[in-house]
Amino acid sequence: TLIRQHSAGKTKLSNIAVLVRAGYQTRSFEEAFMQNSIPYRVIGGLKFYERLEIKQVISYIRLITNQDDSLAFERIVNTPRRGIGNTALQYMHQISQESGCSLHKAAEIAIQDSIVKGKAKEALKLFLSEINIAKDEISSGISHWQVVEQILERSGYLEMWRSEDTN
Repeated sequence: TLIRQHSAGKTKLSNIAVLVRAGYQTRSFEEAFMQNSIPYRVIGGLKFYERLEIKQVISYIRLITNQDDSLAFERIVNTPRRGIGNTALQYMHQISQESGCSLHKAAEIAIQDSIVKGKAKEALKLFLSEINIAKDEISSGISHWQVVEQILERSGYLEMWRSEDTN
């Protein structure tokens, strides 16, 4: 409201700044700005929804709710590293293009037809299983937040971020 009051007067929006101590604090401001159609920019960091970890978590949610979302599939299929490399991903892309199906469906075909083998095949099976379990949990009435937390824990995603050196 203060920003609206000042911008309604003689103060230009470009002359207004919100200073925060830590990057995570920008989220509430960004949401308020978006809800109120106030243009803004973040200086010295990324916008909340542009951060890698946020994009990846959103991709998990998108894939759980829509298994045909190939962009989400590709963003997280090997995050954290599962041993699903570029070759396996290329096979899935080829199947997807030839069959006109999503990468998720292409992964199922690659497993079924043993196009992907060894460690990559087992990792892909586990990944698809995790997504299916999460989808079933949502259908059974478990809260969405719990489902997201559980899949991030089961997948090793949270451990990946805990163990990453942040110094």
